[in-house]
Amino acid sequence: MPVLKDFRRTKIVNLSKHKGSEVEIYDGLIVGDAMSFNMENPNDKKSLELIPKMIKDWNFTDEQEKKLPINTKSLELFDMESLTELSETINDFATFVKKKD
Repeated sequence: MPVLKDFRRTKIVNLSKHKGSEVEIYDGLIVGDAMSFNMENPNDKKSLELIPKMIKDWNFTDEQEKKLPINTKSLELFDMESLTELSETINDFATFVKKKD
């Protein structure tokens, strides 16, 4: 019998402007993650909502050292350079895995 489960691979990356950061990223999406994405207009705000779905875990916290949830609200705290780096790193990892397979 075939097993149906999340077979995505992960990789831990560090963001250059955030020393000590560890972000575990996925190599792709599963259908459940992509269901809310507007394929007809991928440049709308919903494309930002996909980034947290490509993150399995991270070590970012607030000032009280409480771990921040992985969601768009937390992403709003990033500077544009870091968010761009994260997005490009996710895309590069997904492309690498796809080419490797």
